[in-house]
This record gives sequence, structure tokens and C-alpha cells, in this order.
Amino acid sequence: SNLLRAERDEAAGEFVFEAPRGGFLRYHSFRPRFWNPAVEASGLGAVTPHELRHSHVAMLIRQGWTEHEIVVRMGWTSSTMLHSVYGHLFEDHQRDRVAKLGGEIYGEPMFGDAEPNASSARPAVSQLPTVRVADAR
Repeated sequence: SNLLRAERDEAAGEFVFEAPRGGFLRYHSFRPRFWNPAVEASGLGAVTPHELRHSHVAMLIRQGWTEHEIVVRMGWTSSTMLHSVYGHLFEDHQRDRVAKLGGEIYGEPMFGDAEPNASSARPAVSQLPTVRVADAR
């Protein structure tokens, strides 16, 4: 982000990425002149800017970015797009979150390949600490 700002501040024009003779890049010339050669050199195969954007959002979700962070990063005005297009990716994390919560409460994972610690019995619900609403204020 700072590097991009520095590049922008040093640029002669008003755009972050400019056409070779200045001004903005036009989509119809950007793809054949810049995008396609870069993609070919990368070895990714036929990939579009939209596909990279979609993959980026999926990576952010997988890395645990918050919904707010993703919405801001992608430049959306609300989380509607996030939920309608990428909502199914959040469901994949539900099991992991529950397992992590189980580890917090019981000191062991609730799911997965890990075997529970035989020496630690799970406490009864009545033995778990309780927090009254007044305590949380």
C-alpha cells in the first residue's frame, strides 16, 4: 500500500497505472497489449482480471479476514456481494470455528484427527464458568 502510494505520488500523471503515452488504460487495448502477455509469461493459463479478483476474495476468506475488512478492500459499499457470491465459503469455516471454540472451553479439539487427551475429562456444563450480564458491562 505504501509502495503503491509512493509510485502514485512520483507519477507524472493523475492515474496510478497509465497508458504508455499517459492517460488511463483503455480496457480494449489493456487486455491484448498488457494483460495477455503478462498472463502468458506467468504460466497461469487463460485467466481474466475478474477471475483473479474472485480468487483473491476466496483467499481472504480462507485466511480469516473479517467481512468488514474484505468489503473495504474490495471497494464494495455493503456486504451484499460478499454474501451472495462468496457466502458458501464462510460455511466451510463453521466447523473449524466450532472446533476452536471447543478447544477454548474443553482444552481439546471437538473435531478432527486429534485424539482427545485421555487424562482430561470434559467438565459438566454446570462446572463451566458463567458470566452474568452485569459482569460483562
